[in-house]
Amino acid sequence: MNAWSWLHESGERILQTWAMAGGIWLLLLVLARRFKIQRKVFDAGLLRHELLYSSLTLGASALTIGILWGTLRRSGWLSFAEGGATGWIMAGEFAVYFFAFDFYFYVLHRAMHLGPVFRWVHSTHHRSTAPDPLTAFSFNPLEGILTGGFLPIFLSVFQVHRESLGAIGTFQPLMSLFVHCGHEFFPRWWYRFPATGWLLTPLFHDQHHSLVGCNYGGFTTLWDRLFGTVNPDYARDFESLDWRAKPVRPEPLST
Repeated sequence: MNAWSWLHESGERILQTWAMAGGIWLLLLVLARRFKIQRKVFDAGLLRHELLYSSLTLGASALTIGILWGTLRRSGWLSFAEGGATGWIMAGEFAVYFFAFDFYFYVLHRAMHLGPVFRWVHSTHHRSTAPDPLTAFSFNPLEGILTGGFLPIFLSVFQVHRESLGAIGTFQPLMSLFVHCGHEFFPRWWYRFPATGWLLTPLFHDQHHSLVGCNYGGFTTLWDRLFGTVNPDYARDFESLDWRAKPVRPEPLST
């Protein structure tokens, strides 16, 4: 990948990311305020920080992952499965990636909270204690490379169809935007049942930003439950969120 190709690809990715984040922001502004998890005032300094680091991270990731991808392809390590993929095959390949990345992210995320690593690297992401869609891409570039670099390495170990890669590549950024959106959408019974409680919701990750030492999972709550890192008050907090209450109409002022 030459410099001009990298600049072009990086620019496209940055604009697409900002467009997605802005679109989700606008959608959330249309929704009733009762969906909001944390109330916060506008912080211009934080906005500049997130715009800067999302740009740096996406640019560095595009360059590094592009080089890694090309190297693995040329060496024959990375190739795609031949033939058409049925819906079941795509679902199976997606599931393998889903749980493999979820475990990788949990381990990486725990490592990012070790003292020096947190101060030098991960604290960039934790600048926002009340995340919003743009927070999803506001990382130290090194962390962005370590997170995004999982995909080409995964594809070197597991051969999947191109159709499955399309689903994986679409899901990853959308899930990141979703868990950082700062709004909760799921019903109060979500974490009462094993059939639904294994998939994390925005509040789960929102509490990671506000409390820091808990809720490390990226896609699921499975590893946090297994290793005892779920916020012990999480289920109670989830059911008591004030957005579930009906909005109260203010009484007219008497004259």
